Amino acid sequence: MLEAMKQKETHERIVPVEGVHNLRHMGGYQTRSGQETNADLLRAASLHRMTDGSSAELARLGVRTVVDFRSEGERKTLVTPELARHGIKQVAAAVFQSDASPVALEGEFPGFAVVYETFLETGRGAYRSLAETIATTEGRLVFHCAAGKDRTGVAAALLLDLAGVDDADILTDYSLSCALLAPMLPEWMAGMAARGLDPSRAERILASEPEDMASLLGHLRERWGSAGGYFRDIGVSDDTLRAVRGRMLGSC
Repeated sequence: MLEAMKQKETHERIVPVEGVHNLRHMGGYQTRSGQETNADLLRAASLHRMTDGSSAELARLGVRTVVDFRSEGERKTLVTPELARHGIKQVAAAVFQSDASPVALEGEFPGFAVVYETFLETGRGAYRSLAETIATTEGRLVFHCAAGKDRTGVAAALLLDLAGVDDADILTDYSLSCALLAPMLPEWMAGMAARGLDPSRAERILASEPEDMASLLGHLRERWGSAGGYFRDIGVSDDTLRAVRGRMLGSC
């Protein structure tokens, strides 16, 4: 019964919009204080596949802001359709500019635990921008990278931890990406093969194993104590953090 309830909750978080993979809201998670996260914030893979119709659908769903974690090169190669005509503001907040993705790493893939720790350093400005944008905008907000799994997954974990969601639910949220990205696998595997990547490495890169996020959360706690400590270290004010929590919990 409990597993069936969790599957139902997962399905209800998925937001079907043509051309957008791995799009889901972050609502419905219980916090340690007994509150529940709302559905104002959504995470996704790249939006470059959207049509004008699906852009309009995002607006109809109440989305007013999109935060793009991709690099300038990625944004130029895979261009997001113009969203301003639908009343949606776009914010560029690159986690890295020189390709630091798992695909581009030379030598043996070190595992996502190491990659995600790097994102916390290279993405300081990006994650600060995300927090400040959440705190100062109205309407629903989508944040995304290429797959909506790694740069986006780190951001989602930070936000859920800030809201007081238990680690088990943060790991569940992270692990959903693998199944939701399945329609993109043929395209990605072909691209990785063209870059000479071994199929076994490609499979590892496309995974979203809970252990990798658990390792990141351990690193976060050991170095900063919590997501709140991390956000303060990268320059986010206490007023902004209160506003972000309020947005996530529906209290502002």
